[in-house]
Amino acid sequence: MPLFGTQEITTALTGEVVATKTGFTGKSWVAFELIFTYGSGGTDVDVDMETSLDEGSTWIKIARFNETTSTDRAYMTCLAAAAVSSAVSISAAPSDNTARSGILGDRLRMVVTSTGTYAGSTSVRVNYFSG
Repeated sequence: MPLFGTQEITTALTGEVVATKTGFTGKSWVAFELIFTYGSGGTDVDVDMETSLDEGSTWIKIARFNETTSTDRAYMTCLAAAAVSSAVSISAAPSDNTARSGILGDRLRMVVTSTGTYAGSTSVRVNYFSG
């Protein structure tokens, strides 16, 4: 899977935009692989994958990975063609470790928020693939 973005985590981060990618127009799905490498310290890391329907003016959270204090590898897939049966607030994040299907714009971005002071080479990496 190609690299979407990577972030070393040493201090608390609030909505740190790590990477933005374009080229998702007409894609039916996108899959994410999160690799969390835990060093020491810290409390909580949220990695939000967001999409935009208006060329980056506003962002909608479509997947949220949550990690704490152990090395982990996790996967999620978002489908563009799934029905959205109720309104989705642009500012609301999905629950931890869940994804929303039915919303896939022309671009995606990776945003990291962390609590506590991590150390010992703690990092998060997201790979992706779409089709």
